[in-house]
Amino acid sequence: MLYPIKKFLRNTYKNVSFSLVQHKIAFNPENTITIFSDPRGGSTWLTEAIATIDKSAVLWEPLAITHNKGIAKLNFGWRQNIPENEQWDAAKIEFEKILQGKGLNHWTGYFSSAKEFSNAEELIVKFCRGNALLPWFVKQFQFQYLPIYLVRHPFAVISSQLKQGGWSNASTSFHIPNTPYNSIYTSHEKFLSSLTSKEEVLLATWCITNKEVLDNPKNDQSWITITYEELLLHPEEVINTIFKRWNRSIPEKLLSQLKLQSSTTIDGSDVRNSKGQLASWQKYFNEKQIDKLQRVLDYFEITLYSKNTVTPSHFFQVEQSKNTL
Repeated sequence: MLYPIKKFLRNTYKNVSFSLVQHKIAFNPENTITIFSDPRGGSTWLTEAIATIDKSAVLWEPLAITHNKGIAKLNFGWRQNIPENEQWDAAKIEFEKILQGKGLNHWTGYFSSAKEFSNAEELIVKFCRGNALLPWFVKQFQFQYLPIYLVRHPFAVISSQLKQGGWSNASTSFHIPNTPYNSIYTSHEKFLSSLTSKEEVLLATWCITNKEVLDNPKNDQSWITITYEELLLHPEEVINTIFKRWNRSIPEKLLSQLKLQSSTTIDGSDVRNSKGQLASWQKYFNEKQIDKLQRVLDYFEITLYSKNTVTPSHFFQVEQSKNTL
């Protein structure tokens, strides 16, 4: 880990570099490729693969409110919801800026350099805190390439968050955010008050924000829904589906990039050991914890995943149908 002074100097250098080229950057919002997922949900791994597209640059997690003054002024939360049919002009303006590649800094420019942004012809934006607003988001722009929604088994997401360390200070009680459109939280206030562990609180956030997408009638129509598990086990098939729906060819290096660990992979995680990767949460949580987590899934009526399997609920039927062909 960098010493504070080295980190400060590096970030300062990046901020200056981006400020020098920012005036040259103005991507077409509706041509931008967007990826939505949860923190520790596999978005970095997928983004690094998609970024093999020639002359592309990656805008990194622009909904981190500590690094985006525009959305902070709107009182965005870390998992902001915007109702699908809401007209929020100020929010749309901020998203237009994001999709144009504006507001570059050391955080949003984590993956691509100032030079790469300056030379890029396509922008890729990785959102890992925007799931709850995805149905609203797709109504604001006519995207040439449907956004990707990457969903992963929530038990795996939560165990990875706790192992990674960034959520070590997570609360053991649920605190409803005082943000616009927080009814997706307040409507469950009684149940949320019953949670008593970090993993339950983190899972409740996963359920609340992903339910907005999974239960939407336009799921996998107005955006492309893929699961981390299927991407891990059948990468070529999933990637073919994405690029076919985009009506464009697959970059030559993309599939080989998917065989590599992401830059944010933590020790002990390995995409090359797919079975071990999928089952890692079973070793992290004990039986009592898993039962409590299932209680949270049951309350929110999440059926895509459960404690009984490491893959999505539909996965077995899909695999069985393949084997009978």
